[in-house]
Amino acid sequence: MHKFVNKVQTRLLKKLQAVQNAADRVTTETRKYDHIRPVLLELHWLAVHKCIVYKVTVMVYQCLHGMVPPYLAIDCVPVNQRPPRHIRSAVSGCLTVTGTNTSLRT
Repeated sequence: MHKFVNKVQTRLLKKLQAVQNAADRVTTETRKYDHIRPVLLELHWLAVHKCIVYKVTVMVYQCLHGMVPPYLAIDCVPVNQRPPRHIRSAVSGCLTVTGTNTSLRT
């Protein structure tokens, strides 16, 4: 798993992987104790955590190349396009992390 995944996310990913494995077994009529890796390869399916990484990577690529609506693209901005900053990460291809408001106000 990726090093930034916490315990709750790991538990949820394991549950999702179990669901995917069950779907694989139903689709291919594989027995319960047969190894699942050959089945995944046969169906050309990625493991759940690899699928998430792939989809995020594609989304970032599309954001950087103007292939998504503006409300998505505003969150993927290279460091060198933000207000003048003279830092090393500006030339390394890093993206800025925009602030988000996660509190609900009533």
